[in-house]
Amino acid sequence: MILLMDLQMPFKDGYQTTEYIRNEMNSNIPIIAMTAHSLVGEQERCFKIGMDAYVPKPFKQQLLLETIKTVINKDNKAQPKRKIDLSYLDDLSCGNPNFKQEMIALFIEKIPNEAIQLEEAIQNIDHDKVKKLSHNMKSSIDLFMLDDLSHCLSVIEQEAKSGQFTETSNKITVLQYGIADVIKILKEL
Repeated sequence: MILLMDLQMPFKDGYQTTEYIRNEMNSNIPIIAMTAHSLVGEQERCFKIGMDAYVPKPFKQQLLLETIKTVINKDNKAQPKRKIDLSYLDDLSCGNPNFKQEMIALFIEKIPNEAIQLEEAIQNIDHDKVKKLSHNMKSSIDLFMLDDLSHCLSVIEQEAKSGQFTETSNKITVLQYGIADVIKILKEL
């Protein structure tokens, strides 16, 4: 079973309902947030309160199906915790812990917002903005040697250059999950 949770509902909104399901019912049922109002920080808020995925409306059937597959597979397999390789950042910092912390803080502040902007640009089929954002995000992602996320951004950038999105909806979903995991881990450092 899986829940498709509309965030704008009467009485209790999707956030309150999810908090009730997670905290009062102690249920781990997969929950996919759905909203027509994609605001900055909304996706991060959804993950923070316990939702498993986020799909903006109007959604494409393919994106919803891929998101459902991802959530179901995530639920069926205990995924190993992502490891972040800080060795490149350590080399760049030359032993300066303040520099390292500043770079981590900048990543936490910047990347989730850029991911939202990237998703909006993809929805608006703004190839130039997608190309620019994916390229810029890739350099930040590469600082933490997140090869899988870097690959997603490379595919998205290439498809923006070619003017045709084919794998992009799959890659953006993987990217969103990955970024949420990385942010969670970096905040614990």
